[in-house]
Amino acid sequence: FLRGGDKDEYSNREGDALLRQNFVAVITVMNQPLKVGDTVKVSGHDNEFVQKITSLQIEHDQVAQVAVGDTCGMKVDQPVKAGDMLYLMGS
Repeated sequence: FLRGGDKDEYSNREGDALLRQNFVAVITVMNQPLKVGDTVKVSGHDNEFVQKITSLQIEHDQVAQVAVGDTCGMKVDQPVKAGDMLYLMGS
């Protein structure tokens, strides 16, 4: 699960399933909005990758942006695990 804390970090709530069959991470936005087109870094104990956000969903509806405090699904390019961190990369 992705844990929040730093200003450009996002978090997963305890109990949410993080790894899905099609590589979808379920996250809760912590400090600033997250939107399609943003570049993020996923960093874990044994894996790290950078990707552009191509898909965000709330309750199975496609959205362009997710507000602080909202939980969403985000399509990821590679598998992610509980404890992995998601960072918003600078513009």
